[in-house]
Amino acid sequence: MSSYSDFFGAASSGGGVPINTFTGLYVKATDNPTGYNATTGLYTSPDGTYWLRTGFQLTDTGSYPNAYYELAGLFLQTNVITPVDNSFPGAGPVISSALGMITSTKFVSYTNIPSPGVLVREYDFATQTATGNNIDVDGLITRGSVATFQSVPYHTTDDVILLPWRSNPAGTNRVAAYSYTPGTNVGNYTFYAGSPGTQHSMLGVAITNATSRYVGGLFNETSTSTKWSVVEWTSGFTSVTSTVVSPTTSLIGTNGALWSGTDSDTFIQFDSTTGVGTEYDNTQVATGYTENYEDLGTFVTGSDVVRSHNYTAGAFVYADYTSPTSQYEFGLSVLGGVGYTTAVTSSDSGQPLFIKIK
Repeated sequence: MSSYSDFFGAASSGGGVPINTFTGLYVKATDNPTGYNATTGLYTSPDGTYWLRTGFQLTDTGSYPNAYYELAGLFLQTNVITPVDNSFPGAGPVISSALGMITSTKFVSYTNIPSPGVLVREYDFATQTATGNNIDVDGLITRGSVATFQSVPYHTTDDVILLPWRSNPAGTNRVAAYSYTPGTNVGNYTFYAGSPGTQHSMLGVAITNATSRYVGGLFNETSTSTKWSVVEWTSGFTSVTSTVVSPTTSLIGTNGALWSGTDSDTFIQFDSTTGVGTEYDNTQVATGYTENYEDLGTFVTGSDVVRSHNYTAGAFVYADYTSPTSQYEFGLSVLGGVGYTTAVTSSDSGQPLFIKIK
């Protein structure tokens, strides 16, 4: 493929320009100019051609069969972290916590510990230590109520994390929304209210649409009845306003953590028995996108467990049970798709360069 420098100033948005040609376009915001989408970086020209801003990718490769394509990939890093907290004095580090990637290196663990009880602790793989930024949620979520082995969803725009939990003794399946920076509880929602003492639990929570703030929950109504539901939260996650998908029988099983998918209205479920993450839409229909973590080499299927993958940050975190000391490990990811992932600007105009994809 030719370098973008070969095309500086040489192309326009005309239909006769070859696919994979670069050109500088003046853009300000969505529909300025008409046809530009600032969220996706896609510009639909009046002449029927399609241009994608450099630094953006589209996973819909089928619509642009001749466009430049970058392969998806998972890349394990060498940075590891031994958890600070012990489950009980002398019992060893907590590895079965719910985990959530916040940035490309920072993540949180959400777990029961002897004191203060229930804690969200931030770690940074860049320094391989705990940062000291913690959220004490023990005032709401009591010890024994944490939904472990799961993902902690994070909403970047609202700076909110979602913590799945159940009442203790088990009876009610809930999600608590906490502002991440001040660490305060801003909203709560009950997916299912049962009777204390019955076998209920939250099995997974994922933000399926960040813009609309759709949140899906997988939960037990009884020990033999598992349901899936999607609800819509308000801005700031202060309350739930509507039900997008009413509670329906689960079609996806209960083998692993859930997290946000690669596109709107999707989520990923990790299967701990196969090491594969499968993407589904809000109605539990598979989209065809999968990720095989077993190919990472040192990842041990059936033992190591991926708990969170943040596609915006391009990073994931998993619990490594097979090392001499149980620890957290992480990797980087490239989604793959149509587009030139490096953001480039014109040396002449300073405007972002776009690549013709159709």
